[in-house]
Amino acid sequence: MSPIVKCLAMALALLAVGGCAYRDALVLENGEKVDSLYYHESRIPDEVMVEMWIDFNARRFRFKCGLHDAMGWESCRFDGMRLDLALEGREWRRLVHNVEQAHVEAWPGINDGQAASPLDATAYYLRLRAGDKTIERFAVGTAPKKFEGIQSVIQFALSHKSLRLLPGDVPSGERLPAGAE
Repeated sequence: MSPIVKCLAMALALLAVGGCAYRDALVLENGEKVDSLYYHESRIPDEVMVEMWIDFNARRFRFKCGLHDAMGWESCRFDGMRLDLALEGREWRRLVHNVEQAHVEAWPGINDGQAASPLDATAYYLRLRAGDKTIERFAVGTAPKKFEGIQSVIQFALSHKSLRLLPGDVPSGERLPAGAE
């Protein structure tokens, strides 16, 4: 075997095993592909809230951050930051890799006896959908193990050039002009 062929074979092996081989999809431990992920984090007493929606089939990422407004993507009760992206290539693979590194399946389950209290400083909620299966996770007080992966996704959103500040509804009840949303 020639030295060039050996070098090419070694380079391909390293590429397949190395960090460049990120997956394009999030897969559960049982092998099922995740269709969507919803993440909600709230911090009291400031009532700061983070919400994320990731549609793995459409490669769509939505991010919302501001005062507590957990009424869905369309709700705009307060000023907040928004990001809505269709991701491709390296950006998409990096996002999937970060969620994978968070190992969300190992987070406490919603029925593991944890209850939220008004005294809790933070609460973390996560819902995964894979086909007809739904997995919910909920942690209060302290971040779940390997939370750094989700933090990386949040940091990605907060530093993205397309992040924008969206003004909330006017307190008097008047609606914002068309196109402001």
